[in-house]
Amino acid sequence: MFSTSVRTKDLSEKKNNGELCVQKVERFREILLKRITIDPQKKFITFGSFIQLRRNHPGGPLYLSLATDYFCNNLHPITESCDLTLSSTNFPCARNTFKICSMEEKSAFSNANLKYNQDFLLQCLGWDAEPLYLLCPPKSWTESEKSDIQLGRIGVNSLSYFRWKFAHPDSEQRLEMEGEIIPFDSRALLIHSATNRVATNKGDSVRTIFGREERVHLEYHNLKRKNSNLESHCWCIPSL
Repeated sequence: MFSTSVRTKDLSEKKNNGELCVQKVERFREILLKRITIDPQKKFITFGSFIQLRRNHPGGPLYLSLATDYFCNNLHPITESCDLTLSSTNFPCARNTFKICSMEEKSAFSNANLKYNQDFLLQCLGWDAEPLYLLCPPKSWTESEKSDIQLGRIGVNSLSYFRWKFAHPDSEQRLEMEGEIIPFDSRALLIHSATNRVATNKGDSVRTIFGREERVHLEYHNLKRKNSNLESHCWCIPSL
């Protein structure tokens, strides 16, 4: 067994080297809460736009956000262990702001307007290393306790897992609005293109380094059926 003096020395060394769990957590919090500087945006959402996804809630607006478990062993800025949650953090920062990216050649879609039912990538911000994007992995990849929306690198995984699209919330207008450009401050469904599932919340919460937050999941809905009530699954895309 280690003596008290050895343990104290070991603890002191870890503290000096910034290796204590509480120090790692604080550094990760600072990275995720790093403010994002955004140039004045246009009226319509384009490829290259920075967006937030907001959900109205009785207690106040909540935003699609990155979070990780307090007990995560791999507390590192570039991590694929993040959950997607709803948080009250409202200022544009690395945890709640995403970039709309194209899967095509940059020259062809740079600053082009995004349209309803058009595929795009959602890039996470705040890290200088190889970009991370939101994806829905195959069921065999997904741990039972994790969200079915995760982070990943495109070079490692199939591109089809990363494709997302926005759909008009009104079932009566959804088909007619396909191909129309999307203005900021619109309400829309966020859909995973390959599985046709809708991003939403189910009410279950997870403990994160920011406290308990509600986890975001994907649910299957028949989007072609008219009069389907999907209002509670809509996201607002506010202008920043």
